[in-house]
Amino acid sequence: MTDSTTCKNADSIICAICNSYQHINCVTKQMPNLSQSALDNSTKVKPGYSFGCKRCFVSSSANPITSKMDAVKKQLSDLTNIIKDIISSQLTDIKADLTKSLSKSNQLEKETNKKIDNLLSENNYLRKQLNRPDIIVSGLPSNLHYDDLYSTAIAIGKACNVNLSESDINFCTWIRRKSGVLIKFNNVLKRDIIIRKYKASYNLKLNDVMETDIEKRIYLNNHLIPIESKLHYICRKKIKSAEIKNCRILSYNPLKIKLIKADKDEAIVFAADILEQEQGMETSTAKDVSNTSSI
Repeated sequence: MTDSTTCKNADSIICAICNSYQHINCVTKQMPNLSQSALDNSTKVKPGYSFGCKRCFVSSSANPITSKMDAVKKQLSDLTNIIKDIISSQLTDIKADLTKSLSKSNQLEKETNKKIDNLLSENNYLRKQLNRPDIIVSGLPSNLHYDDLYSTAIAIGKACNVNLSESDINFCTWIRRKSGVLIKFNNVLKRDIIIRKYKASYNLKLNDVMETDIEKRIYLNNHLIPIESKLHYICRKKIKSAEIKNCRILSYNPLKIKLIKADKDEAIVFAADILEQEQGMETSTAKDVSNTSSI
């Protein structure tokens, strides 16, 4: 081994532990596994390249500090493995709990939706029964006073060959910003006769129910609940597109519709299915319009 002072001024390598300098040849003899190219590169790039000499490596193995560090390293490794196992076990338990919670949540959502559907069906049925004695009259002049609505309702009955008295009428009132008059009957039988005779000709005019020369059409309609109005709108579109010929509501709990096709085939479907199909078509149309606008 060379003197540290002599080696310091020549191509040498310093030990990172004991700070002694050694010739390249000495190092290669001590560490034959160290390639010559690595040594050449080290001396060219940075003369005095540091390494750990053989003497320091031998002494470090018996160093108590090194032993303690190795023990600490082993403890840390063991602790890391224990923590990994605990975390893995807990993650497995959490995953199982989340799966159970998701299953319960889906079941609760299913039961809740079923109850909501039942409540909606019952609500539609009750609203239909509440509107059963009603007639909506469209086409009357908006300046007609409230006090004249009862006499107008009686005149409509007379035009349909039905004798009405004030006791046959529960009340009359303007609705929809005076675009229509709601007549609620006490006598449902007379109400049905009026509708039936009106639909026989659809030829009721304003001069038939009041003293005027105006021959404007008057329209009598059933008092539809919101879902009925939506279904009638959908059916009118289907009739206009020749998809069906006619439709009729069969029941309200659950709400079902009979569709009469152009070839006279009939199909009974749930209203919920028709509404869902219509909503899907509206969503698809909205997306197409949005894509066209973006182009």
